Amino acid sequence: MIQHAAHAHQKEAIQSELLRIFSDIYHVETSSKQKAAARKRYLARRGIETRQEKKDLERALRDTWFD
Repeated sequence: MIQHAAHAHQKEAIQSELLRIFSDIYHVETSSKQKAAARKRYLARRGIETRQEKKDLERALRDTWFD
């Protein structure tokens, strides 16, 4: 009977540890995905800004050149 209780406690401890490990993995994956998405948004925004800056510079040069 005591051995059965010890086995049940050990099984419960292993299950708790596995749950903690899977939870940690989930949080790391979620964090990595969020960082990747944020970086992707940043690069897209930076690309749009660069394109707009280039257009503005071309317009300014064209306007100055023909004045």
